[in-house]
Amino acid sequence: MVVAGRALSNYGGIFDPDPYPASEGTPADTAGVLCNARDEFIRETRKQCKRGVDLIKIADSTWGDVQTVADDEISAVVDEAHRHNVKVTIHSRGSTSTRAAAEAGVDLIYHGDLATEDDLDIIAKAGMPIAPVLTSPWIGVEHGAAARGFGDRVRDRLRRQLDTSFQMIRNARARGRWHGKEAELLVREVGMSPMQAILANTSGNAAMVNLAGEVGVIAPGKLADIVIWDSDPIADITVLQRSAEISTIIKDGRIVDCQRVTGFRELSEEPGRSGIFSRA
Repeated sequence: MVVAGRALSNYGGIFDPDPYPASEGTPADTAGVLCNARDEFIRETRKQCKRGVDLIKIADSTWGDVQTVADDEISAVVDEAHRHNVKVTIHSRGSTSTRAAAEAGVDLIYHGDLATEDDLDIIAKAGMPIAPVLTSPWIGVEHGAAARGFGDRVRDRLRRQLDTSFQMIRNARARGRWHGKEAELLVREVGMSPMQAILANTSGNAAMVNLAGEVGVIAPGKLADIVIWDSDPIADITVLQRSAEISTIIKDGRIVDCQRVTGFRELSEEPGRSGIFSRA
């Protein structure tokens, strides 16, 4: 996967007065390649497709305050990638970039926080999935931004962003759009039923990664990756977060030794943060 976008080194200049830095090549604090013109986007997309990637990700500004990738540049990436049968996604929080992405025909939109109801009409008509990505900002707000290297300014902004995301997803859901992330938040904040959230995280996610009908369902002839809990997630969706209540894990059709499953691995040290947060 390649991240192609303008102003990646500071994500649109939120903490830097210049939203279009003169840097070239690979930005210092993020993965990807910096592109500053339509021809550069096409050239880089073609190069990455030739290298065998199966997804191109365009990165617009972090908070959506300014659209840093022009409409024709987004369309150029989509056209070139699709010509090679490669999918395209975009990191887009702003209204204008989200609408441009929908009109260009990207395969998946990440975030879309500031999408208006008119924007969502376009997205729904195109049948385009939105992956809101709620857990990361929720952790920053609820578990102490300062302890994770974020200042109060970033914490407060994350709170506003999260509230905006919840409302956007409610609006999107009203148009028949379903999302495949963060089951508990989808139930508690968005209003999905537990089963709808589970389907979004299984068969819905499979469709997003081009594996519809292969994974995410329990049926004869399908890949058998199954997790069985002692408790009922329909009664309490948070059960899905408690590895201690896992009864059985089946991976590739074989039962896994649950005694070796102890939940998420603890990091030996907290990874460094992007420069945009360190300057907050």
